[in-house]
Amino acid sequence: MPNPWMPGLRHDPGLNAGYRAGRNRMWMVVDHWTAGRNSYGICKDRGLCQILLPKVGAPWQFSEIDATCWHAGSAAYGDYNGHGPGLEVERLSGDEPLTHDQRSWLGLINAWMAAEWGVPNVHYWGPRFPWHGANFHGHVNHAQIHPNEDGVSPVEWASLGGPGPPDERRRDVIYREENGQYWEMGLGDYVLLPDAVGIGAGLNGATIVPIKTAERIAMGIEAGEQGKKFLRSVGLID
Repeated sequence: MPNPWMPGLRHDPGLNAGYRAGRNRMWMVVDHWTAGRNSYGICKDRGLCQILLPKVGAPWQFSEIDATCWHAGSAAYGDYNGHGPGLEVERLSGDEPLTHDQRSWLGLINAWMAAEWGVPNVHYWGPRFPWHGANFHGHVNHAQIHPNEDGVSPVEWASLGGPGPPDERRRDVIYREENGQYWEMGLGDYVLLPDAVGIGAGLNGATIVPIKTAERIAMGIEAGEQGKKFLRSVGLID
């Protein structure tokens, strides 16, 4: 039997702990943001999610990960509470960047659910599913199953921590900042690419991920000496 309580989290049984509302089938994980500043009480006492990620420190786990909580139920659009757990990130909106702790812990939680429970560590960002029609095996945003806006962006997903060096997992991604600058990993450090190189990489099939300046700063993406060394090694700068 897989462990229903993730090691390392702050275990604080709330309303739906002990399978009070039944079990979910650990099939579809739903990502949310709280639209608040301190959602500990409402999440725990009303059974609104399995895990809450505060801005700083270890996340709270309020129930077994396979217990049913009330995070994604709607008579009009579909009741997905039984499909899988809900992960709540403490922030007001998607314009508020994830903190370092939130990125690190969310990556670890996703990796744990994949290893312990077999939930694929893949995310869907396509069109919103038809009402009552979502059945994705992996991760979705609340915005993909209900008429809400919350979830995590592709850029944020690419920045999540977890097993293995995070830089290695981002090596094949080129970020295009909203001001038109291109960023890529090279020799273990980020590099600010010349515009022509970034544009050419996109034309040749490279993965180009749009990124806001605030997201880039929050993710720690800055040009470093190793990155400059990489550009010199391939003759892109003097």
